[in-house]
Amino acid sequence: MGSELDQARISAEQDAKAAVNIVLWILLGLFLHFIGLIIAFVYKPSPTISNFIGKTQTFAVFYERVFKTKTRNLQLIYCSIGFLSGFLSLHYLPLVLFLI
Repeated sequence: MGSELDQARISAEQDAKAAVNIVLWILLGLFLHFIGLIIAFVYKPSPTISNFIGKTQTFAVFYERVFKTKTRNLQLIYCSIGFLSGFLSLHYLPLVLFLI
């Protein structure tokens, strides 16, 4: 049972990393700021059904939970990078230009 859940976790984390579009989430954070962060927190994509073929119900439930958690965390990380990049460039660029 434990090895089945370990396999589900590993598989879900790998699939979540592949499912998250890094450029999209950075751009959402950069241009939509707080709204982008809210979208990244709320939006939880579902895994494809083909990942569950021939698997137990326990595997499927655990896989889906890990997949959604991992995708949300990655979305928030990348959206935060875009948000902070935009925030810092808007607030500190004029200061740097003034000092030059």
